[in-house]
Amino acid sequence: MEVLMFIVLVGLSRGAELKYYFAAFVLCLSGCVTSPKYSHFECFESRDQAQQVGSDIFLAGFTERVGHRLGLSSNRSVKGLGLRWGGIKATDYCESGHPLIVTYDSIKSDYDPEQVMFWSKIIFREMISEVKKAEQ
Repeated sequence: MEVLMFIVLVGLSRGAELKYYFAAFVLCLSGCVTSPKYSHFECFESRDQAQQVGSDIFLAGFTERVGHRLGLSSNRSVKGLGLRWGGIKATDYCESGHPLIVTYDSIKSDYDPEQVMFWSKIIFREMISEVKKAEQ
């Protein structure tokens, strides 16, 4: 967004034509459209714990389980679906601790985003429960 504001301000100061404003607007919108959807998350005590649980869930077949619920064969994963625990500002999601976030980039996939997010939330919660039970 800062880049867009900079382009607009430079354009205003130099008397740029309307097409430059339109190009900047389209560039900004394309950035919004192509960013993954962050839909649900779970908070953990530390980034290391979020990373460990995320790795455990992913390696246990998170994307394949979601794919199975969407009607794919059991060994096929959903392209664009993933888990994220790094490169984020933890306080945007958790009052204390660190989040593990389910992400889905529908641009990279042919599946209905609402269905993917619905099933991924259910599978995510189930698998977190499984990991917590295994730790006890």
